[in-house]
Amino acid sequence: MAILVVGSVAFDSIETPSGHAERCLGGAATYFSLAASYFTDVRVIAVVGEDFTAAEEDVLAAAKKAHEETLAYVRSPVGDIVSPINTYFALVADDPCVQLVNAAQLWYVKRLIAATPALAGLPILSAAAPFKSGGRGGPDYYTDVKAGPIAIKDVADIYLYPNTIRVVKITGGTSSRRSSRSNPVIPGI
Repeated sequence: MAILVVGSVAFDSIETPSGHAERCLGGAATYFSLAASYFTDVRVIAVVGEDFTAAEEDVLAAAKKAHEETLAYVRSPVGDIVSPINTYFALVADDPCVQLVNAAQLWYVKRLIAATPALAGLPILSAAAPFKSGGRGGPDYYTDVKAGPIAIKDVADIYLYPNTIRVVKITGGTSSRRSSRSNPVIPGI
């Protein structure tokens, strides 16, 4: 599975106790891509710094094919949805993005539990929270996926983080105490 890196590509000046170097290829996408390439295939979408000049066009030309392949990859369809999915009211009402994440988590965990006899028959509670719901991300920080075909880029917008599912066995009392503190926006839920 490839990882998609989104970030900047620019020239950096680097100074260490051992020396100084100017115009080294850098930027967050460059460094992250290099590190990730040791573990998996990497695809990059990058903003190119203004410090790139006509002399560096060969660098951009060399990356053009990979860039176009990456765009094609993130735009490739993975399914269809019949209703739009957005997070405009995620903090005050049921949210289709959170519901979708919960459904995916439940689907995965049910198959995991089926292979673990000690957990058979236990109820499953899936917990998720809206990722893009305005707030600190700003007034435009929402998910808005139109009905119809959805692509990898839409899935990445719905679920931003490369989290790992963990299954935790708890009592009903623990669950009740935790859920009573789970919503800071609407106290008492």
